[in-house]
Amino acid sequence: MMRQFNTLYGSPVLRWGLGAAALCLVVWAVSGQLGDLALLGSIRAATLLVLALLPIISLCALGHTQALLLRSFGVRLTWIEVLGLQSLLRVGNVMGPSVGVVARALYLKKVHGLPYSLAGSLIAGTTVVSVFVLAMFLGVGLAGMYLAAGFVDLSLLLFGVSLGTAALVVIFFPLRLGPSEHRWANVFAKFVNGWRDLLQRRVLLMKASFYRLAILVLCCVGYALCLHDMGCRVQLFQVVTVVAVSQLFTVLPITPGSIGIAEGAVVLSASILGIDAGRAFALAVALRISRTLALVPFVGLVLYLRLQFGRPKIRFQQPRT
Repeated sequence: MMRQFNTLYGSPVLRWGLGAAALCLVVWAVSGQLGDLALLGSIRAATLLVLALLPIISLCALGHTQALLLRSFGVRLTWIEVLGLQSLLRVGNVMGPSVGVVARALYLKKVHGLPYSLAGSLIAGTTVVSVFVLAMFLGVGLAGMYLAAGFVDLSLLLFGVSLGTAALVVIFFPLRLGPSEHRWANVFAKFVNGWRDLLQRRVLLMKASFYRLAILVLCCVGYALCLHDMGCRVQLFQVVTVVAVSQLFTVLPITPGSIGIAEGAVVLSASILGIDAGRAFALAVALRISRTLALVPFVGLVLYLRLQFGRPKIRFQQPRT
């Protein structure tokens, strides 16, 4: 599996190098305020509990959404598989960008017979929906910024509008590609057509959007509590905007676990909004620690999936539409 990954996605060493470079750049940017990391000790136990629960709630909610979408295509997962596959995504993407996506597709193909193209369409489709919801959430934050401060940051506005528009185009103007003589063109056509079929599940996609929105609201609560414990008074629009920007930057895992990218997005967006960069970096460190520790209980589920990998179940059959 790792050989296939290296062929498709490049050297993991390069990806880790990019992540390390991005993280070093963030540390350099806040080098004069690294003393604020001592404020991590002022975070209350209740806040730490909220931060620890956020990735777990997100994992369960997104896993439930994926299970519903897979069931609409004739694939029924046990609850252990649902949580295990989401854990595999998280743990795999910490090992390297898209490792979890590839491993998940291999499992669904081997155990349930789901075509790779459809597995990719499901991931890409829910990613597009997430980008759209995040762009709208960013719009809410910027609207609050205008009402509270009387202006809107142009860079954040252009960032949100461009991503939101791109997601809208993909959602409302899907392509339908025909067969081709070239193998990879056919693979791409199946991938695109799978997304078009996924769009017919409007109720499920709306449910996925609701879950994503609920997770964002919980993230706002966690971010606000953490900043409050560190003595940073923030307004609601600031928290909403930081959450939206940090999530948008990590939708696609450019580096393993979005290391460096996630921290940079939090610090950059917070600085634009007038939040102290040192405290923003301390928030990013707290989030990184909580997300990493929250994965530990789910490693056992990943091992369970490894045991099931050699035990194929019912074969996938494309449902009639």
